[in-house]
Amino acid sequence: MQASLKRPGLKQSTFALALVVPFVLLAWWTAQLAGTPRAWITLWAVTAILGEALVVLALWRGWARRLKDPTLTLQQLFFTMFMTACCYPFMGHLRTAVLPVYLLVLCFAMFQLRTREAFLALALVTLAMIGLAMGARWLFFPTPGSAEIDGVHFAVMLLAVLGVAVLAARMAGMRERLRAQREELKLALARIEELAIRDALTGLYNRRHGETLVQAELARAAREQSAFHVLLIDLDHFKRVNDTHGHAAGDAVLRGFARLALDALRVTDTLVRWGGEEFLLLMPGLASHQAIERLQLSTAAALLRIDEDLSLSVQFSGGLAQSRPDDSLQSLVARADGALYRAKAQGRNQVVAG
Repeated sequence: MQASLKRPGLKQSTFALALVVPFVLLAWWTAQLAGTPRAWITLWAVTAILGEALVVLALWRGWARRLKDPTLTLQQLFFTMFMTACCYPFMGHLRTAVLPVYLLVLCFAMFQLRTREAFLALALVTLAMIGLAMGARWLFFPTPGSAEIDGVHFAVMLLAVLGVAVLAARMAGMRERLRAQREELKLALARIEELAIRDALTGLYNRRHGETLVQAELARAAREQSAFHVLLIDLDHFKRVNDTHGHAAGDAVLRGFARLALDALRVTDTLVRWGGEEFLLLMPGLASHQAIERLQLSTAAALLRIDEDLSLSVQFSGGLAQSRPDDSLQSLVARADGALYRAKAQGRNQVVAG
């Protein structure tokens, strides 16, 4: 996996080279049977194998990594088609053996090229290469009836290339649909993960995720030999709001307090819906008193609008605890809870340190 990430396209190019070598040797032997001078066809064979080997070497050494297409797909495809076109005129009456190579190249391209337009351009280039190869055959090595035979070959290849192009277009469409479906699935999973850690009423992190955050902060504090604060918050006389104005008003108070707190707190602070009318404020570092003071002032100065005829003020009691090197989640929250109990016993609307 790591090697493929560092050398994209290497496996495909190595496989292509493994196919090219026996094909070139077969073409070299066939061309000699057709009477082609050995020097010509040998030069062609060496060029074809070295060209493919150079692509593999470039990918293996990472020379193409900074190019727009680090897989050298188009370069390899065009080189293979060009060398196949050069081979066609030398093959004599056995030249039809060359034509399937073009279809093999197009099949490789079907999986490598990402757009229909790119594949259509390659298909047109393929037909042009075939036409030039047949024209060169007719011009330099004319034989009786060769033009008719090459014309039939071109017609067959035209139909075959068009068929592969249609299949490639359908595959590109399927690939696009699959890509879109993957993106939709990724977004849906991200949404599900977000919903799993959020409180539905306030939009804050829920208690389960809050516990995870506190444990992570405890681990970080232990590594760095630092400390942080948690503040356990309870909205004062919240039950009276529910009993007097109904649960809808209570929900509005919870949402309103969450908005007030998020506006007043530092970006590094995290507010968690701990349960009911309780919230847990996680404050990294030790400069927490200013954040608490801002929260108290902001809450005291605000009137939460419940509906057109009702606005309510809100106050809270808080229990503050600083982390210790030997703390667990339970011990830290227990100290904050004890401090919160004392804040309530002392008259509410205050923060007590534990």
